[in-house]
Amino acid sequence: MFYYSGAGNTRFIAEKLSDCLRARAHEVSLVRITQTTIKDIGQDFDTLILGFPIYNLQPPSLVSQFVNNLPSKDKPIAFFCTKAFVSAKAINSLSSVAHEKGYTTVA
Repeated sequence: MFYYSGAGNTRFIAEKLSDCLRARAHEVSLVRITQTTIKDIGQDFDTLILGFPIYNLQPPSLVSQFVNNLPSKDKPIAFFCTKAFVSAKAINSLSSVAHEKGYTTVA
């Protein structure tokens, strides 16, 4: 699970979500996208999960760059976002880019 968190809210949710998945016997690696490179992703995962906050109705540019630079894979991808009011079409825009790279967005 990759995440970007400016104020800590997204990190908090990522930690809780990873705890829930681990409690259901899933193996989860929790990685800040600011502490990794796209080359570090590799092939050894079943589903990629990406969490991010909403800034001005959009994902942060760092998150958009991360998704734009993902290697092409035939894997599921899931997004979650933290927001104060509305997420607009932030997840839809990232999902479209991921789909072009071969990922299947899951809810």
